[in-house]
Amino acid sequence: MYNWSRAPLDSGGESDNSPGVRRTWNNQAKDFECQTYHMEDHSEEGSDYDEGFSKGADVRNIREKIQKLEREKAKLEKQEAEKHMLEQRLKEVSASVSDLKNVKNSGNVSTASTSRGKSNKNNRGHEVPSSSGSGVVDMLKEQRAKLNRLTHQRGDSGSTRQEVDDDEESESGDEQEEDSRNLDKVMSMEHKMKLQHHRDTLVESLIPDDILNDLIANKVLLIGDVSRIKEKNTQEAMNEELLNNLGKRSDRAFYVFVKSLRKTLQGYLADLIDEPVPKPTLRKTKRKRQKAELNVSVDCESVLPLPKKKPQCSCQEVEEQILVMARTAYSTIRRRDNTPASFEQFKKELSQTNDIIKDTAEVMHTLKILCKHGDEISDISYGSVKFTIHCKSLRSVTSLWEMYRCGDLLELLQRGLITKTLLRKCQARDVRLRVRIPEEEYLQCVKDLESDEHLSLEKFRKSVSSHARVLRSKHRDWEKLSTTQDFDQGQTRYAFREIQRNVTSSGDAKSLKAKVTECEKVPSTTTRKRLLFQTRLRSAVSGQ
Repeated sequence: MYNWSRAPLDSGGESDNSPGVRRTWNNQAKDFECQTYHMEDHSEEGSDYDEGFSKGADVRNIREKIQKLEREKAKLEKQEAEKHMLEQRLKEVSASVSDLKNVKNSGNVSTASTSRGKSNKNNRGHEVPSSSGSGVVDMLKEQRAKLNRLTHQRGDSGSTRQEVDDDEESESGDEQEEDSRNLDKVMSMEHKMKLQHHRDTLVESLIPDDILNDLIANKVLLIGDVSRIKEKNTQEAMNEELLNNLGKRSDRAFYVFVKSLRKTLQGYLADLIDEPVPKPTLRKTKRKRQKAELNVSVDCESVLPLPKKKPQCSCQEVEEQILVMARTAYSTIRRRDNTPASFEQFKKELSQTNDIIKDTAEVMHTLKILCKHGDEISDISYGSVKFTIHCKSLRSVTSLWEMYRCGDLLELLQRGLITKTLLRKCQARDVRLRVRIPEEEYLQCVKDLESDEHLSLEKFRKSVSSHARVLRSKHRDWEKLSTTQDFDQGQTRYAFREIQRNVTSSGDAKSLKAKVTECEKVPSTTTRKRLLFQTRLRSAVSGQ
């Protein structure tokens, strides 16, 4: 029914006569025909594109050649113009030289001819001058004009040459100034060796916070440099980076660094790398003591350092720091800077600034407590920190002495002056103070106040008695004045007598006499003044 024949199999196990194989072959043939058709269609376009590309390349080459030739032409024209100018200059110079030679020769001829003419004149008399003399004069005028032109040209060339020389000198001066600036930018070897020799001590003991702020203020370091230094993890690494930056700066940076060390109570480190600053000589004449003054001396007795830390400050430096705190306690702490970088720095230091404000408030409170015992703190002097108090009363001096005797004054100063900021700067765990009030000064102050109070009491008594005498003398004057101007009680005044006489004559004597009697009973103006003055005198004496 069916004619079946075996079909050969391919490598995949399928027959070559299968429909899938035939379909695949037909698709591949169609794709090949399409590709060949597209290649035939676009072959002409590709040839056109190649021809256009080659033409564009030829145009660019031609343009480049034209530009190159134009540059060569301009260069040659410039050289030709310079050559022409130099040739003209050469002709002018050669002509001027020949003119100068002719002037010299003509001058010799003219002198010879004039000498011969004079001799002939003396011998033969006057003769008519030859026509050659006028030609020589004209030639001399022309030569003089040429000489004037040449001198002007030489003057101009000399001025230009002088300007060129001045420019060269200014350039050399600028180069010398630049060299001096470059020398200033480099630290001397001596200062570098000092920093290198004591590098270990500086790295271990330096407290860089305040020093970095001071270096920024003096324009030794930039804010970016300081931020890179503060990025380090430990204080030793920060000190290493700071010393590396200082080594790249000038000698001015070294001096500012030493000054900052002394300012931040690290003078012992400054003495290592620089000669110590001589201390100012004390005044030979002591301050003259005023009346009712009492000195409260505060000494640093001991400094207890932190464990595993070297002591940073001596007792003298602690006293100097207390002195600075006491003198600046009433100053306002304020930061004013509008730059963003400084604001970021301010935010980082905000907690430290708050501590400073708190410590300053404590010191100020301590000074106010001291001021309660006197009108003011009139002086804060060096040595041990000495507060000179001008006492105002005997009671205040006695109260201050009792505070000193029982130890309350020492406790007050210990709590108010030894702040956290001071301990952190000195790297100390505790600082113990000692307070001294000389007994001789206390007794002298009491004596001064007692004498002042006695004198004031005597003055008060004298003023009261003198005031009373004045009042009594005025009282007597008033009494004397009243006796001269007043009338007796039974005597009728002249005006009332006239009124009474007139009324009697009119017939109403009785009724008006009673009215006149009532008017006479009214006290006079002088009497009223005398009574009022006596009342005031009694009230003043009773009030005293």
